[in-house]
Amino acid sequence: MLEPVEDLAQWNVRPVQTLTLPQSPLSPSPNQADVEMPQMESSEHACKLCRRTFMSLKGLRSHERSHAAVAAIKKRDHLPASLLKHG
Repeated sequence: MLEPVEDLAQWNVRPVQTLTLPQSPLSPSPNQADVEMPQMESSEHACKLCRRTFMSLKGLRSHERSHAAVAAIKKRDHLPASLLKHG
């Protein structure tokens, strides 16, 4: 059921109290997460630049090309205008 905005503005609204829950005993502390790297399964392929993992080697290769494309664009943006070909 949808109500017009004018009707919603007339509601008597009070702020809600928020609370912070304690950390789960099963989740690692921030220091443990930095030290202990989980072992990758043999079916996963990781990017050497950003460590993102992919289920297939094809997906990893496609992702690696995106890094190369971004690098080429950044390099082109830093070249002097006289070196760029305007066709």
